[in-house]
Amino acid sequence: MAGGKQTPRQRMINLMYLVLTAMLALQVSSTIIDKFIFLNASLEHSLVFARQASEASLGALKKKVEKDPSAEGTKAVRRAEELKKKTAE
Repeated sequence: MAGGKQTPRQRMINLMYLVLTAMLALQVSSTIIDKFIFLNASLEHSLVFARQASEASLGALKKKVEKDPSAEGTKAVRRAEELKKKTAE
């Protein structure tokens, strides 16, 4: 069937299967798109939450280093700033 000559009846059957598959794909696609939209919204919400938590942690670290400056503290703040720049890209 793959390479042989097809009868008009077989071509019509194949075309009907193709149309049926396309119709099923169109019917399912709205549900799948809805799920992708939901996933996107969830990921964006998680990203916002993670950024807020990261900013809060960095702010707390900076405040602590301002109160009690030390070589290790300033080094940690510098590393955190570098990581923030790298993850923003």
